[in-house]
Amino acid sequence: MIVKARPTDFLTKPITAEAVDRIVTQRNREQFEPDELRKAFERLTDREREVLELVVAGASSGKIGAKLAVSSKTIEAHRGRMSDKARTDNISDLTLKWRAWTSRNDRFNSCKVGNCVGPTSQ
Repeated sequence: MIVKARPTDFLTKPITAEAVDRIVTQRNREQFEPDELRKAFERLTDREREVLELVVAGASSGKIGAKLAVSSKTIEAHRGRMSDKARTDNISDLTLKWRAWTSRNDRFNSCKVGNCVGPTSQ
């Protein structure tokens, strides 16, 4: 059986995680214009980037709050402001944009929380 990934790509089952990751990364790069991504993430504060990296890594607001020594309500407020600044409707869209941005900017690929150079510092 064949699963259609996009008009020109087909994946055969069973699908490996690497194949899915490759297709998703490629589609994310194609989906957003570089200038749009730059504008979206230059608006974020260092703390918001730090929170975003943890969100993208799958951490809950409670776990992020505990790690950063703030309340989960503070993290929820950061999440809302990040979505507003990046002009996304939800955290899933924000995560897609962040992954597209980091895949275009190699400096972010090996980024550790708190040690990232922001998009405006390139």
